[in-house]
Amino acid sequence: MATREQDLTLLDAITPTIQQSGPKGDYVRSLLQSLAKHVGPDQRLPSERTIAGYLGIARMTVQKEIDHLVSEGQLYRRPKSGTYPAPASNVINVDLLSSFSTTVTRRGARPGTVVLTATTELPTPSVAASLQMPSGSSVFLLSRIRTINDEPVAIEHTRLPMYLYPGIETVEWNDVSLFELLAERWGIEPESSKVEVSGLLPTPEQAQMLEITPHVPCLGINGLTHDVDGRVIEASESVFRADRYQLVVQAQRET
Repeated sequence: MATREQDLTLLDAITPTIQQSGPKGDYVRSLLQSLAKHVGPDQRLPSERTIAGYLGIARMTVQKEIDHLVSEGQLYRRPKSGTYPAPASNVINVDLLSSFSTTVTRRGARPGTVVLTATTELPTPSVAASLQMPSGSSVFLLSRIRTINDEPVAIEHTRLPMYLYPGIETVEWNDVSLFELLAERWGIEPESSKVEVSGLLPTPEQAQMLEITPHVPCLGINGLTHDVDGRVIEASESVFRADRYQLVVQAQRET
């Protein structure tokens, strides 16, 4: 890890290359981007305090520009460690009809899973209605932290109607692709998905699980997935790190 003296030497080398005209925030942003390019992915940048002291500006100004670059996926924070340039492979498009494992593997990264909960429960009336379940049926709740290259990027809570998946409670869920398992074991595949997407700030508990600070923006994605017969095959509530995920929406005019 770089020392304070090394951080100051780095700032001495980079700051003369940054054009100082324009708003102060733009200058700080350009400096941060140049520092990130110089040190490379996953190498710690000088601290907010060090940069602010070196430039003689308020620490809040530096923090604000770091927040912007984090939300854009250019930087990321490690609690109690510092700020780092983000490797490009850790920014993943959300593919609502492909499994997390498949999507991440396509980008040349390594997917992972930490299982929080895997249990049966009685659904609330709203969950039962959303899943279009027969009266008296149970749901299977699967809660997981999803990782890319061992870095947590999402928290997923998935509810599955057990009448569609007999025996699902016996599955060992570590490193298992949900959609692939549903297709292989029960012959059920996703055909369409309806989702609601919102921007949100994580709760302290969610921030801790995602190893971010509570002011890092996240995406809340709640959805229902249907099969080719129109049955609701799963309901999900997820929190994705906005600095690691981008939602790509394609539109086509109907003819």
